[in-house]
Amino acid sequence: MAEHIGESMPQTDGGRKFPVEEFARFHQELKEIRASLAASLDKKSELQQLTGDVARERISSGKPVLELPVALPEEGALCDAAIRILDTVVKNEVFDKPEADAAKKIIEGGGLDLSALTSVVVTGDSHAVEKAALDSGLALDTLLFLVEQLARATLTWHSAGIKGLFDDEVKTSRTGACPVCGSHPRISIIEGEEGVRKLACGMCETVWRYKRIGCPFCGSEDQKKFRRFTVDDESGLSALLCDVCKRYLKQIDRRKLGDDEYGVTELETMSSRFDILARREGYR
Repeated sequence: MAEHIGESMPQTDGGRKFPVEEFARFHQELKEIRASLAASLDKKSELQQLTGDVARERISSGKPVLELPVALPEEGALCDAAIRILDTVVKNEVFDKPEADAAKKIIEGGGLDLSALTSVVVTGDSHAVEKAALDSGLALDTLLFLVEQLARATLTWHSAGIKGLFDDEVKTSRTGACPVCGSHPRISIIEGEEGVRKLACGMCETVWRYKRIGCPFCGSEDQKKFRRFTVDDESGLSALLCDVCKRYLKQIDRRKLGDDEYGVTELETMSSRFDILARREGYR
């Protein structure tokens, strides 16, 4: 069935080349920090003991496979990772240095309960982060980005521990939410001769099958409400925009990339431009 989604060209930066290499370095550095933090969980040995039958039962009943909240790294490991993340965002000029320095001072002084904040983000609740930002005087975007990186490291570790309990046919979410942790997808992936659509979780990096037409955030299947952003020099990359819920989802067509070995982090890097363009248009 053909897709009838209106295409449009977003406002770009006057032909200036998008800094793909800089974004790649930034994402790779974050990935290494998350991996180091996740490795600290190996010492705790608190991986949930699940079987394939339990995993399939939870998916079929609409529940995420992981029972939240999950075991977290120690507070000290979270603090160390947070400082490294802040140093990385400053080096890559993602956040202003004064804001990052203020966050580091509060963390080093014990002014943030990173364990509690990471735990609530893992379960999908950001209200506690909003309150912590107000109480500490930090920008919400700064604190939320920081804690989401910590939560992502935690969930990726737990997700890897149960990988293989279920195949792609079982690992299908009808609601669009991740079947493993319940988080929102970050990327839509089209692959194979039949153009199978998969979604990649923005937190635990699980990839699962999803219907070809439809918004995974609000469930709308009204193609008149969808638009696609494309850029001339980005073959196989686009952003799908839903005018019902004003959410966007980056889409990767592997068939046009010529290499199907890219992981979630690499695909995020390649499509980073569309985060900027979609948010500039008012989508979230």
